[in-house]
Amino acid sequence: MSSQSAAANKIPGAYLTEAEGLPFSTATGMVSNRKMKEAGQHPRRMDRFRTKAKFATLLDGLVSVEELRNDKGRPFSSTIRTFDREKRTWS
Repeated sequence: MSSQSAAANKIPGAYLTEAEGLPFSTATGMVSNRKMKEAGQHPRRMDRFRTKAKFATLLDGLVSVEELRNDKGRPFSSTIRTFDREKRTWS
């Protein structure tokens, strides 16, 4: 990408640049998780577990979807991230 086109992509309303995109646009893999054993407990008292994660992007990279499945293959969590082209930030 030329420096001219990279600069053009940083204007509000432009699609995200490669640097602004998420590194896992489409992937599947194992991720490590931690969960507090009890609310308000010391952070070292955490349950650790692995899950299978699946990531996908939509709308030319403006939306990222993440799905987590437990060791039995059942879905238990998901995340949707959206890119604000005016503010140039992810939510």
